[in-house]
Amino acid sequence: MTRARHEPDSIGEQMQLEKIGRRHFTIDRSFWRRGASRLDLRPHGYTELHNKLGNACCLGHIAQQCGVTWAELTGTTMPGELSVASRAFLYGVLIDNKLDESDRLPNPDIAAVAASINDSITISDEVREAEITALFAESGITLTFHGEYLGGYLGSRSPLDKDGKVAFD
Repeated sequence: MTRARHEPDSIGEQMQLEKIGRRHFTIDRSFWRRGASRLDLRPHGYTELHNKLGNACCLGHIAQQCGVTWAELTGTTMPGELSVASRAFLYGVLIDNKLDESDRLPNPDIAAVAASINDSITISDEVREAEITALFAESGITLTFHGEYLGGYLGSRSPLDKDGKVAFD
C-alpha cells in the first residue's frame, strides 16, 4: 500500500516544513552592505537589512532567503522591527522563539551579534566573513559568500596610526 504524501494543513505546519531546508544561506558580496562608514553612503546607501539602493547587510540576505520580501526589508535595520508575519519566517534562524523549543537558538542575540560584526569598521572582510560564518555555525546554519565585494575589499583598520589618526592597511 502506498502512502499519500503528507500535505501541510496549516500555515504554521507549512512554515515548519520549510524551516527544515533553511540551514544554508548565500551572501552575494556584490550587494552585501557592510563595514558601516567604511563604504561611501552615496553609492552604497545605509547599512540596513535592505536599503533603497538595493544593497543588503548579511541579515537582509538571510531574511530574504527565508521568505521576507525585499520590499518589507527595505529601510529596516534589525529583524525584530519587521511585521509579526515576517518575523515568523525568521524564527530559529535570526530570531529566537522562546515559545517554541524547535525555534530556540544557542545564541538568542544572534542578529545583534551578526550586525555588530557586519558593521564593524576595524576588521577586514576576510575576518568579517569568518566571524559571521562561525556565529551562524553555532546554530547549525552554514553560510556561503560569493562574488566580488561591493565597493571593493575592505582591509583591516587599525584604530590609530603613529600620528593618532585613523589608519587603514
